[in-house]
Amino acid sequence: MTIFFSSQAASAPNFVVIMTDDQDAESLVGMNGAAVGSTFSTIVKRGITFRNSFVVTPQCGPSRASFLTGQYPHNHGLWTNNVTPNGYAQFSEQQTLAVWLKNAGYRTSLIGKYINGYGTVVKGPGNPQSVVPPGWSNWQAFVGNPDYYNYTLNINGSLESHGSADGDYSTDVIAAKAASFIASQGSSPFFLWVTFNAPHDPFTPPSRYAKSYGTLASPRSPGWNEADVSDKPAYIRGLPLLGTAGTNAYLWINQTYRSQMGALAAVDDGVGTIMNQLAASGLLSNTYVIFTSDNGYMRGEHRLPYNKVVPYEPSIRVPLVISGPGIPAEIERGDLVSNVDVTATIIDLAGVNAGLVLDGKSLRPLWSTSQYGPPFRNYLLFEFMANQPQLYPMAAGQSYTIPAYSAIRSSAYKLTQYNTAEIELYDMTNDPAELRSAHADQALAPVLASYMQTLQSMRWCVGSSCVK
Repeated sequence: MTIFFSSQAASAPNFVVIMTDDQDAESLVGMNGAAVGSTFSTIVKRGITFRNSFVVTPQCGPSRASFLTGQYPHNHGLWTNNVTPNGYAQFSEQQTLAVWLKNAGYRTSLIGKYINGYGTVVKGPGNPQSVVPPGWSNWQAFVGNPDYYNYTLNINGSLESHGSADGDYSTDVIAAKAASFIASQGSSPFFLWVTFNAPHDPFTPPSRYAKSYGTLASPRSPGWNEADVSDKPAYIRGLPLLGTAGTNAYLWINQTYRSQMGALAAVDDGVGTIMNQLAASGLLSNTYVIFTSDNGYMRGEHRLPYNKVVPYEPSIRVPLVISGPGIPAEIERGDLVSNVDVTATIIDLAGVNAGLVLDGKSLRPLWSTSQYGPPFRNYLLFEFMANQPQLYPMAAGQSYTIPAYSAIRSSAYKLTQYNTAEIELYDMTNDPAELRSAHADQALAPVLASYMQTLQSMRWCVGSSCVK
């Protein structure tokens, strides 16, 4: 793919945020082998990759609400994907990134998935399927649960149905609509949030990639199918081993991974469509492009055959790559950063005022300072604020419940405290796979006490107190 650069007359920068759904950080590397390779050639090779990028809550709805507000769920009020407790119905849309940017003269556009519950939860007068939330100049959102085929989009208040033909594949449709929005731009700066359903369940690749990953095996980290979970909380201890090669769990996880990578290959095509249109419209040199995901994904680590929500690394760690004006090409940073920092970064780069107190801080210093400067932050807070029942896919009727928790992570340790009073403490330097919780290790008792104190001080943080 060839990208040609040209200047844009407008001085205010544009923003294109490309967000996948349930993409763990490691699968970004797999996208380098996609048929087109657009994500690597047009974003990664041109910008900064954050190796330690996390979401403050590893579930779709709360994570997306955190991106829109720059706040933790304990501040913005959307705790879970479910209607209760504290789901979409409790989320205020009067103060969001879209509202702030639109008030500052930006054309704002959402194309794709919004927040779980949109289109089905009644929050005010009118048909919930046709409602356009405040702040959006252009609204093209999935109604209800998004899918790859047989779905409905709300196009600025009118419903558009799609079927099961190849041309209805939602990733391709969303990318084409994003390109059309870019092509229609005038002199006003714009903010475009492109939110693909891929690679979310039901993990459906388009027909062109249906057989492309047929022999690929899911990655096997040291924590995969963990043999000894006696150090783990009860919900993990109650999970069975995944069995041996050829059993249902192995086959299911491999097939899921192959389908996810096929779905991500289509995302890579979509990135090419979007980036080519930015170049053809002469907008690329004045546009920040941000590629990320709303949460990560588990594939057998610690016996979890699938999931997010949990505080383990594959669940909370996500890809984050930013390219654009002033960003050096092809650099990496290892600082602890999060999705609320992405919000603060957009506000900073756009030079607009936020209508809420932001819990993150701008990432801009990280692409203009030395790798050996002071750390961006010392601790990062994570939270999941409601118990989460889960079905076990390989055993009919079997289920388990993930307890609510708060956690903090530094470059050295991660502490999690569940509402069951169970705790985990991991040495992230010597045990990055989280195989042995050291919470009962007397040699680390001072570390545990210090981290517990820090966690308590951050649990209900607001604004700058969330950045330590």
